[in-house]
Amino acid sequence: MNEREQGERAGVKAALDRELGRLLFSGQEKVLGQTHPRGLQSRLHAIWNKELEIPLVPAAAIIAVLAGTLVLGRMRSDPIVDRTDSAVNRVLVVEGKNVYWQDDYERAVASIEAEDSR
Repeated sequence: MNEREQGERAGVKAALDRELGRLLFSGQEKVLGQTHPRGLQSRLHAIWNKELEIPLVPAAAIIAVLAGTLVLGRMRSDPIVDRTDSAVNRVLVVEGKNVYWQDDYERAVASIEAEDSR
């Protein structure tokens, strides 16, 4: 550093000292308690307040792999059923103000009749 830079720094420091001379920092104990916890509760609080930095690309890759694994596992475990044929052959029945599939309606009526005949 040359003398000119040192003079500028001294001037800036003097100006800061004049402006901030009336301000006093009174939270030293609180800051020390948070940065250097003593008791168990303070340590747990410090752990809870710890800031986590999670890298975006690896986290997104892990989520994508897990989602892909779940989807592929689900696709392999579920048998492929051609539901178009069974849906085409089903008939809707209107009973009162309700609409039912005919085979479901017939099963329900049969089970109710079986209970009544006992």
